[in-house]
Amino acid sequence: MLANYPVAHFGVDNEFFNESETAVANPYVGFEFRRPGTSSFIELGGRVPLAPDDKLGALLYGTFADINRLGAFAPDLLTVTGKFNYYNENASNLIVRLRGGSTVLIPTDEGDTELVLDYSAQVGYKGSQISVIGGLSGQLIVTEEDLDLGERTIHQLGASASLNLGSVRPGIHFWIPMDEDLDFIDFVLGLNLVLQLR
Repeated sequence: MLANYPVAHFGVDNEFFNESETAVANPYVGFEFRRPGTSSFIELGGRVPLAPDDKLGALLYGTFADINRLGAFAPDLLTVTGKFNYYNENASNLIVRLRGGSTVLIPTDEGDTELVLDYSAQVGYKGSQISVIGGLSGQLIVTEEDLDLGERTIHQLGASASLNLGSVRPGIHFWIPMDEDLDFIDFVLGLNLVLQLR
């Protein structure tokens, strides 16, 4: 079982504004299904719509800080995901990971249900204490009408590194957008923390 609980913080402190807000967004719960000894597995999960609709500044910044997690910071939105993963680690500790699947975005208030395809290809290294992985990831909107391919897709290059301290794994991630629609973002640098319960 996998779970994450996204939190976003937004703050402005200048001569015109002095404001900050923190929003606990939509938690994710999912499961992985794999056969022992195989390099592939399936993940199924979803996000419960708990994000508040009165802290849109924090939620907007959270969305752009973690664009790979569709629906994590959107209020009144239930998401259901299903993805296929190929993960291989050879004797030299080199990693290859391919991932593809779909996310269904279901408004709980008003609006249309949308289908988005998710895909990524990554390579990396997994040592006894340090892991590094990076590559290309993207999303393609299937259900929106009157969009060309460039308008339907979002792509980014990213990398992450984590430190293995047993059940606690602090990490850092970095990504840059590859689309003109996101040219107002130079890059995103963030911190994360993984707690392994078993």
